[in-house]
Amino acid sequence: MVGVGDNDNSDDELFLADCRVESLSNVYLNLPKLRSLNLHANYIPRIENLSSLHLLTHLDLSSNQISRIEGLRFLTNLEQLNLACNFITIVEGLTSLRSLVSINLSYNQIVSLTGFRSLPSDNSLNTVQLQGNNLTDVNHIALCLRSCLHLECLVLEDGPSASNPLCSNTNYSRILQEKLKFLKTTEKPSPEVVSSSSVTSPADLPAATPATSKMSVVSTPRIDAVLNRFHKALDNKSVSSSVSSISVDDSKQVCAHKEEMQHQFPVTFQDEEKKALEQQLQILEKKLLMKKIESTELELEQLQTSSPKQSPKKLQLSLKKNASRNTAGLSKGNLPILR
Repeated sequence: MVGVGDNDNSDDELFLADCRVESLSNVYLNLPKLRSLNLHANYIPRIENLSSLHLLTHLDLSSNQISRIEGLRFLTNLEQLNLACNFITIVEGLTSLRSLVSINLSYNQIVSLTGFRSLPSDNSLNTVQLQGNNLTDVNHIALCLRSCLHLECLVLEDGPSASNPLCSNTNYSRILQEKLKFLKTTEKPSPEVVSSSSVTSPADLPAATPATSKMSVVSTPRIDAVLNRFHKALDNKSVSSSVSSISVDDSKQVCAHKEEMQHQFPVTFQDEEKKALEQQLQILEKKLLMKKIESTELELEQLQTSSPKQSPKKLQLSLKKNASRNTAGLSKGNLPILR
């Protein structure tokens, strides 16, 4: 069981980011004085085992495998909740969070915000981050958030790669501010970001710190670092250029691209642009294979031309040998694994 003794933690703060935690039931959480709990970047599938944390004010469960918001009933003093980069589809389970000031639900699969309507009428919710989800209706958002009278910041997009379908309407921000008169901005706040080069171990990641103002946001440095590297990879045109100028000797380059991409994306979350990059690599592999096949055909044609008297049997054996060498692993339309 993971507990306070396994990390350098104080009585009121527990930092277990990137510790390969597979379940909250495996973490010793009978800690009534705990105020900050950080479990970023683990393998947790469910929110549970938090009933003794009555004084908890900061909870970070970002970059896990959570599909449902639950188990928060006893966290009446919770002020900041980070559930970014999970697999949540519906906002729910917020009924008891009367002290909630900031919630980060970015990079999930959310289609409904009905859970915000169950917040206490005197709620203090000030900041909501929802970029990178599947929200399609501005009116639905306004209806679900109209009772959050202290809401000042609502984020629905952070560039083209992190938006919602409704953001295709360029007037969505104006419509929201007309319907939610208390809303001040739809732009992402600017929390302190840790550069990817400085994050080498969990000890390099800052623990959650108490809020200094209503506009404070739970920082997710590991997520930001991954996103920055991902966007740089998309801006790099080397993949596209190599597709147009591919040669038979490019197999090492293809493998290098694949290994680099696998190294750059240790956090698993849904992202359409990542899929597009993978498709580009598949096209690169396919074109490389076609080049090899064309090279084989040309070689056989030259062999036949230079040896017109060669027996059909020997020519057929030569054809099979060359074809099998260049198309090994190709079956039923599947691309071979390039090594």
